[in-house]
Amino acid sequence: MIPKIRPVLSFSDALAIANTCDVRLVPYENERGMAATAKALKKLKPGQSVSILIGPEGGFSEEEIAQARETMEAISLGRRILRTDTAAICAMSAVMLALESREEED
Repeated sequence: MIPKIRPVLSFSDALAIANTCDVRLVPYENERGMAATAKALKKLKPGQSVSILIGPEGGFSEEEIAQARETMEAISLGRRILRTDTAAICAMSAVMLALESREEED
């Protein structure tokens, strides 16, 4: 499966596209602890569409995160601050690990 990676979009356009997916995740640097991340990843099921909204360098504004939280789950990628390109790879890796580990268990 080849993930679809979209070009840079406006926040409203990215949110609209994200909201068409079954699972909507937004990594947020101020989301503390990995509990929310683990909970969100445990809910993933093979075949679901997943959208991961990656913010710009410097992160999302508080207003953007508040708007995203209306339809998305905020997750943490850990205690480190990641560059935009690294955050995308990290988030996709977490999703792939969760799904593929579950497939092996079944």
